[in-house]
Amino acid sequence: MKPLPIEENHSHISRRHLLAAGCAALAGGSLRADDNTQSGDQAAANGAAQADRVPLILHQTDLFRPHGDPDDHFDLATVFALALRGQAKIAGIVIDSPPPRRVGDPDVAAIAQMNRLCGLCVPAAVGSGPLMSSITDSMPQLDRTDCGAIELILSALRGAPGRLHITCVGSASDIAVAALRDPELFAGRCAAIHLDAGSAHDNPDRPEQLEFNVSLNPIAYASLFSSPAPICWYPCWDTTESWQCGPNGAFYKMSHRVALDGISKRLRNFFTFMLDRTESAKWLAALDADMDDRHWEEILTHNRGMWSTASILRAAGQTVTRDGDIVPEDAIDPNDTLYRMESIEVTCTSDGFTTWKHSEKKTNRQIFHILDLERYPLAMGHAVNTLLKEF
Repeated sequence: MKPLPIEENHSHISRRHLLAAGCAALAGGSLRADDNTQSGDQAAANGAAQADRVPLILHQTDLFRPHGDPDDHFDLATVFALALRGQAKIAGIVIDSPPPRRVGDPDVAAIAQMNRLCGLCVPAAVGSGPLMSSITDSMPQLDRTDCGAIELILSALRGAPGRLHITCVGSASDIAVAALRDPELFAGRCAAIHLDAGSAHDNPDRPEQLEFNVSLNPIAYASLFSSPAPICWYPCWDTTESWQCGPNGAFYKMSHRVALDGISKRLRNFFTFMLDRTESAKWLAALDADMDDRHWEEILTHNRGMWSTASILRAAGQTVTRDGDIVPEDAIDPNDTLYRMESIEVTCTSDGFTTWKHSEKKTNRQIFHILDLERYPLAMGHAVNTLLKEF
């Protein structure tokens, strides 16, 4: 898919901030009869400045139809919900080129559905198929048909009014190549790469096993750890494929009944259309289809493995309290902190295995750390529900 112009995204968010600035000025009595023009210009400038402070996010995902894992559609909805809340702008969506093990195609229909539900026009591009041969391979030989995602990433960085956050919840392929093609751009314009991949600790019973996202392209994953951009690392597992919460693993199990409680009919249809693995191309009609309450009740009985909620929220400057409330990261009560990021030193071999240790000095490499393992799963499920109720 050819990317649409990034500067056209989220015009309604900018207008909302401008309106809010104007209302605040009126409430404060700053628009006096003798300086209407000056104050109006100042209000507009303040509104534009506030809009520029809203974090800009580019989301990379392995989003397929039929789905490989439904968590990617929950992540996509999380990103768009943050835009609806005025807490993020979306520069674009990059979808992995399907690996041989996947039967689905990149789910551009899900992005079209989200754009429809939110009244947005977020661009999307499909990633490259060939894999890097080394951690320094910028793949100059790629055909132009394989370069759309790389170009979307680079153009998003160049066009960002401030600095761009990149959330990586699938393969790191296109981000790694983009960083190699223009490392200075990444150094200067990338606020952070929020990397959901890997394991904090190898599984002692299967030490050779890689986490799934890493296995998609181990060389690209390793290359990111040499990137000049800050890396916020959220290992999918504390211990590889353990399916347990652990101090440094972002994984949690979420109840559909908690996460999907009270959501709108159209969003229910969005998830039903995905979970049913339908081959229908009628994504627009699906949003307004009649509901089957018995089928929805059956969907609510399931649980969902989740990995990426914390990283997406942090890219938007948000975090989750121990009770599951979403609050600005810089305003949370330390006693209510559910998780935090900690400075580390880390290296990664070209076959995808990391070695890391905590650092007493502040570094541009950080690792996710859960402070309350008991409350973490339910709190995150409640946070997802809060976001999904935005639609």
